[in-house]
Amino acid sequence: MLALFTLLLVLAPAQASAKRYALVIGIANYDNVTPLKNPVEDARLMAKSLKEVGFEVSLVLDTTVSGFNVEIDRFVSSVPKTSTVLVYYAGHGIQYAGENYLIASDANIESLSDLKRAGVSAQALLKKLHNTNARSLIMVLDACRNNPLDEVETANMSRAVSGLKRDSGVSLGDGLARISEGRPGTLIAFSTAPGEVAFDGEGLNSPYTYALAASIRKQGISIERVFKETRSSVVQNTSGYQVPWENSSLLESLVLLPNEGQAETERATECDLAAAHPSDPDRVGPSVDYRSLDPQRAIPACEVAVTTFPDNPRFKTLLARAYDRAGRGEDAFRMNELAMTEGYLAAWHNQGNLYAKGLGVPQNYTKAFEFFLYAAERGHPEDQHNIGVAYLLGRGVPVDHVAARQWFGRATDQNWAASINRLGLMHERGEGGDPDPLAAALLYQRATNLGDRNAMVNLANAYRYGKGIEVNQARAVDLFERSALLGTRSAFMSLAIMYAEGEGVEKDDLTAAFWYTLASREGDPEALETLLRIKSSLNERQQQELRKKIEDWDHRQFG
Repeated sequence: MLALFTLLLVLAPAQASAKRYALVIGIANYDNVTPLKNPVEDARLMAKSLKEVGFEVSLVLDTTVSGFNVEIDRFVSSVPKTSTVLVYYAGHGIQYAGENYLIASDANIESLSDLKRAGVSAQALLKKLHNTNARSLIMVLDACRNNPLDEVETANMSRAVSGLKRDSGVSLGDGLARISEGRPGTLIAFSTAPGEVAFDGEGLNSPYTYALAASIRKQGISIERVFKETRSSVVQNTSGYQVPWENSSLLESLVLLPNEGQAETERATECDLAAAHPSDPDRVGPSVDYRSLDPQRAIPACEVAVTTFPDNPRFKTLLARAYDRAGRGEDAFRMNELAMTEGYLAAWHNQGNLYAKGLGVPQNYTKAFEFFLYAAERGHPEDQHNIGVAYLLGRGVPVDHVAARQWFGRATDQNWAASINRLGLMHERGEGGDPDPLAAALLYQRATNLGDRNAMVNLANAYRYGKGIEVNQARAVDLFERSALLGTRSAFMSLAIMYAEGEGVEKDDLTAAFWYTLASREGDPEALETLLRIKSSLNERQQQELRKKIEDWDHRQFG
């Protein structure tokens, strides 16, 4: 079955009484490519679910290219600025050169040049919705296995596709390409990892749409938790092979079915935007990685929030995190204690980190374990991971590989990527059970789908050396490069060796020298020695090109 692509956009209202509108499009009956099984039924299910949570729904089925554009323009022009808006699309989807195309029923695709006339660009649709100046946007992409262009059996298409892949580096990929939110107040979700493929499902609906429709109708949960629960359901129902993915810069929390007395929206404060923790189940707004947290911005913002909202423990916890980042351990400890007395779960995580680091308190892994365990037993995924690490390494408790596996498994059930990768390593090494390289490779793939750079390296090595899966050195190079772009030091050396030896790629001393340069910067003596030898074989033009590549790298990383 061809790519099933689901697009969901929610624009959160400025006030609780704002009207909700939805445009739901499902296309299954195609004139020139194989018809699909699920999209029309998926669209009907989504329309029914949205009506149940208060949306006025426009349902459009099996529309043509012209009809597709007319319906979108009509809908966009009718959206009031303060409304909640949802746009859903189910049908064929194609990614080419990093852009996703939603394909209409009468599309006739015989060459790459036909793509732009075959339907609607998802990026262009997102831009139109941005132009409504609506408050928040959520985009969800649900892709099936195959690329529709695989079915176009013409010599011209074969030459075009093979030529692009071989010569230009621009490819027709499986699944769909990642899309940037484009502006604050946007959430973009994929039914599976960008570039990966999803399942069609055995029933009337795709696993993703079925799970999403069920989660939307749950009482009292935020839109962020809707997607989290959808992800958990899909992972469970596909045995971990399909892992939904989201990028979020939402500025407020939206509850589609509030409980009695519960607010429909909660706007993210400056404190939330500056210090929200990625694993906090009660986070409002987008998260901030610890390394990216700027205490000069976060501390004053969160001090104001604590003063303004003295009864809200979330702000005390965020202020504690900001103090931690600034090295003010005693202040962080004091704020965590206040938040813990008010029952805020993430504060136990923060306090455990202080004891693990010895910041503001004497380093004490046993105390850190106690705080992590409290949060882990109550479902905090990062602390389930921390308990797994404690048992794996003997931090505060005796080494117990079986217990480590169990805790990594609990975090894995919540799609915590670091735990999925660690569990894979335990399977590969036979820690806590018999070695199982195939299970390890599958776990590495799942964590890779979630963007874990260490898992990319482990999966690359599995392909490189045939650990549990067939050797595929070209795939290994691709994974090492993805991880290297995220700054993973071990990937630098692996790429240097593979380009120097011609493993999975054409032998290329210039590119090898580039990766050896990056590895040598990290203090690898072998890399420096080999770099000097390879550089001596490069001519002046190659030397200049090497310097340019390094300058470009530094600009991307730091400029």
